[in-house]
Order: sequence, then structure tokens, then C-alpha cells
Amino acid sequence: MSDSWFDTVDQPPAPEHSRAPREQEAPDNDGKKKNRSIIPLVLGLIVIVAVALALLINSANSNDQEAASQASSTPQTQAPMSDEVVPADPDSLVGVAGDCKPETGEVMVTAGEETIRGAVAQWQAAYYSQDVETLTSAIAEGSWLRENEWPDILAEAAPEGTT
Repeated sequence: MSDSWFDTVDQPPAPEHSRAPREQEAPDNDGKKKNRSIIPLVLGLIVIVAVALALLINSANSNDQEAASQASSTPQTQAPMSDEVVPADPDSLVGVAGDCKPETGEVMVTAGEETIRGAVAQWQAAYYSQDVETLTSAIAEGSWLRENEWPDILAEAAPEGTT
């Protein structure tokens, strides 16, 4: 019988590579040999998983705190939206004012809000009610818009009953 299967297929055996040092297996207390190179790998993997889990938990807590903070700073003048959940950032929604009622994905804006949207709602309310005094008080000093004949413009552009 042959010593190697290479002998049976007429192939020379592959040479042994002596360049790479072989890891030595250390005998255990009970005489068995163990490969000790796996221990640092397992420990490193455990550390990576623990750090990733801690970052995930921290991120979730941070998102919850941010949402709670934004929800508490949201003006209470908004009308509720249908049955959908209100996003944390109302400025990302379409704003409606006046006689318009908010629908899904929209938010009510009032003229009393101290926001840019509130200023627009105030301008629109004054425009459609033909309140020239409020309208011109919202126009910056030196603006060419102050030079308009607002009573004439509003009588034509926003006649009585226009909303």
C-alpha cells in the first residue's frame, strides 16, 4: 500500500512551507492541547458588540429626549391633524391659515404666532379683510410696497367676502 494518495495518482506531494511559523499549541492542565489564538478574537468580538449595543441604546435615548423637547416647545395653537401621528417638526408641514382647515400633513398657523409663518398669516388676514393699517405696518420702512395705493389695490384684488 502507498504512503500517500499522491503516490496512487502519480503526483508529487506538495512541499512543506517552512517560512510561516506555526502557532504552538499549549497543553492544558488536563493534557489536552488548545489553540490560544482564538481567545483574543472572541474577547475583541465581545467588546465590539458591547460598544455597538451601548451606542444604539444611547442613540435611542437621545432621539426620545429630542422628540420630547420638540413636542414641549410646539405651540399649542395648532389644530389636531386627522388620526395620523404629528411629526416632531411642525415647520416641515404645510401651514394653513384663515378659513382653511388643516388636513393630513398640514398644520394650522395663526396670525398671533411669533414666527415667519405667523407673520404671513397676519399679512393674509389683513389683506383679505382690507385692513390697510395692519398691512402697511408690516411693511419695512423704505420698501417700495409702502408707495402702493393699498385701498384701491385691496378693493380690486380682495373684494368684500374674499377669503
